[in-house]
Amino acid sequence: MADKRNRAVVVGGARTPFVRAFTDFTRLDSIALAGAAVRGLIERTGIAPGEIQSIVWGGVVLPSHAPNIAREIALDLNLDFGCEGYTVTRACASGLQAVTSAAAAIERGEYDIMIAGGSDSTSNAEIKLPQKVVHAVAPVALGKPKATDYLDVVRQLAPFTDILPRQPKIAERTTGEVMGESAEKMARINGISRADQDAFAARSHQ
Repeated sequence: MADKRNRAVVVGGARTPFVRAFTDFTRLDSIALAGAAVRGLIERTGIAPGEIQSIVWGGVVLPSHAPNIAREIALDLNLDFGCEGYTVTRACASGLQAVTSAAAAIERGEYDIMIAGGSDSTSNAEIKLPQKVVHAVAPVALGKPKATDYLDVVRQLAPFTDILPRQPKIAERTTGEVMGESAEKMARINGISRADQDAFAARSHQ
């Protein structure tokens, strides 16, 4: 059970502007966006970087070269070496999951000061090769191929369909739906109209 003496409170917030992909922030990946927001938060609140005990960060399209964005934030901002960092992913609720995870950790008495948030950059989402191409080419790219190995790649790729890179789609694996599509389906099943949704959103912002 949570220690009743601990209560998590939000003392400040910061964010970068939202812009369309491949416009003003094209060169800023998820880590850079996260770092900019956290740096601004530290400056705004005046908290000493050494007092930050942990960072929890959310992301949907995680960079494969550094998927633990939270730890990269701590390193890039030269926070205390004892500052822990872990990253969560839960589709569009990833940032919210980070906040609730941090709040729960504080109320359990694990930390006193944490930073939580989320970031994504679709401009920097990695373009994926079809698995057909990966399975055919990887042994050649990673090994010491002979001339016959290249011929084998050609045989595996033939017929030459479904070999071009694919644009990332943030969709659920079993249904192929993005979160918004699933939400619309659930609204129809439960008889929740668009007017009901707008009214709820208006009340939640009051």
